Amino acid sequence: AMGSDYGNTALHVLASGLHADDQSSKQLQIIAAILAHPSTDPCIYNGRGFTPFMSVSKDHDKLVAAFRPTDVPWKKVESMIALRKDPATLAGPSLQGLTHRSMFNQKTDGAPKMLRVVSRVESVQKLGAGMNELATTASQVVDPIKLRLPDLLFCELEAPVDELARRRTRLWELFLKPMTRHVCTSRKLTREEKMMFLYCWKASMGPVPSLSRGPHTKRIVALEKAARQGYEDDMADVFRETSVLFEEMMEPFYSGLQKDVHGAILCGFRPDAKVDAEDMTHLSMLVTPTWAVKRCLVSAVRALRSLDVIRSEGELSDLLQQGRHRYFGNEVKAAVFSDLSRLHFWMGLVSLWMLGIHERVSREFQVEMKKIGLEGEFRAAPGLKKFDRIMAKAFEYQHRHGLESFEDAVLSPLYVIDVLRCAFNLKTPQRLLEVSSIIVGRFPTPRMKNGYATRNGYYRDVKLNIAIQCGALGSILAEVQLLLEEVVEAKKKNARGVSSCQR
Repeated sequence: AMGSDYGNTALHVLASGLHADDQSSKQLQIIAAILAHPSTDPCIYNGRGFTPFMSVSKDHDKLVAAFRPTDVPWKKVESMIALRKDPATLAGPSLQGLTHRSMFNQKTDGAPKMLRVVSRVESVQKLGAGMNELATTASQVVDPIKLRLPDLLFCELEAPVDELARRRTRLWELFLKPMTRHVCTSRKLTREEKMMFLYCWKASMGPVPSLSRGPHTKRIVALEKAARQGYEDDMADVFRETSVLFEEMMEPFYSGLQKDVHGAILCGFRPDAKVDAEDMTHLSMLVTPTWAVKRCLVSAVRALRSLDVIRSEGELSDLLQQGRHRYFGNEVKAAVFSDLSRLHFWMGLVSLWMLGIHERVSREFQVEMKKIGLEGEFRAAPGLKKFDRIMAKAFEYQHRHGLESFEDAVLSPLYVIDVLRCAFNLKTPQRLLEVSSIIVGRFPTPRMKNGYATRNGYYRDVKLNIAIQCGALGSILAEVQLLLEEVVEAKKKNARGVSSCQR
């Protein structure tokens, strides 16, 4: 009922597929080879919120042993984070010293053998707090996924529930909390530090809710809520403290802005909302995809064909039978598109339809925006907002706006209004006002938000929601962000890692 693969990797299939009961030596060799390969992420969650190790039956003792994280066990991770007094050295050489990608030995028995990842505590101590030295001292590529924290923190085959909860609390207290509160507020993280920091944050969250709703969703939501029990309030306090610290760092700049003639105008400008916040959706801008409300697949395919979202019978077959589409890259959405009687199936089609409309006008939008900026000011977004993110936000909007009926909920992807976006990094308040004036003069602007007028928060910007004509289909909303360069640099220096975690 959930689709043949449901987001499963090859390791998931080996862990719980039809032949899992065999636990044959050949099976175990294949598992060892995949786990040892440098490109393997052994802790990818499938649509039901299970990593491959979590998918193994407790009765399959050989598979349990094959999937158990033995190269970097929790005992080694915990001793490392307890050993280091400076949390920054953990994000640098200490934890990274455990995660050098494993290489293959020459084949001796017909199967590649994985080199053991060992802790070099003595050499790490010699490195001390100099995390940046890692880039020149490490001879192998650092890869945090080799820590396998999702399994170490959430898999009940790895440890009892109480022990898993204790581990998550220890990771918070000894690493994530001091890194967030002290290191991120004092200096910019190196690339390696940020990679490790964000990996540990993500791993501590547990599985993300599936795009396909069903009985499994309750389990994922419950696990997500339990992930940070015991330190949830402390985490909220730390985020508040760091926000205050970042705001204090930016206070001299914002105070100086008030003394500049154009800065004072910028800070004092409070634009009137032309459209109520509740009406800032594509529902009022685009024609309604009634085919989704009526669940008419023939009309849906016709609409998708007209936008070149579906370009052939083969592409339609790939989408409906395998959950594959060029908008998904190498990912598979079989769980979303496996059952046309389900809400998420039709939401998925609405999301694809909306992406097709945005794709049609994207290039012209970027060209027109770039013409407005001087050299170095324009920043194009890295493509349209991804399908997964649109679906996730659509579910959020269903809850926020009380979209309970199928007719309302199926159109929730149309509440996402930042699918197409760009930014301008501007040197002066005067230039920001000039660019804002040009854009408002050229495009209908239903809403403008001026963060500089709020006088609170460390990260302030001006956001314009502009309307882009799409012919007979109506209009879409695009987001244009106007930033002062000093704010951008301050975020790069200190706050970007923390803001990523808060999101």
